[in-house]
Amino acid sequence: MGTSPWTEEHETTVVKHWEQGLSAAKIAIELSRILGTSVTRNMVMGKVDRLRKDGLLGARDETIQTIKLPRVRASCKIIWNAFP
Repeated sequence: MGTSPWTEEHETTVVKHWEQGLSAAKIAIELSRILGTSVTRNMVMGKVDRLRKDGLLGARDETIQTIKLPRVRASCKIIWNAFP
């Protein structure tokens, strides 16, 4: 196997943004901007998974607040009934 393209600075960026609640897609966009090369969401998710397995990154479930949105289906009925 070759050497990892992930530097310590890149790992720190992933950890910092992940703990702030950014999505993997947004982290990938930020890393792409920093590196000047394409970083995908799946690359970030793989890195997050490996960092968790190494014990360097914990789950963020307790730090993220979920927002319950109204069901779209109910609003569609209102719109649908408006047109005979």
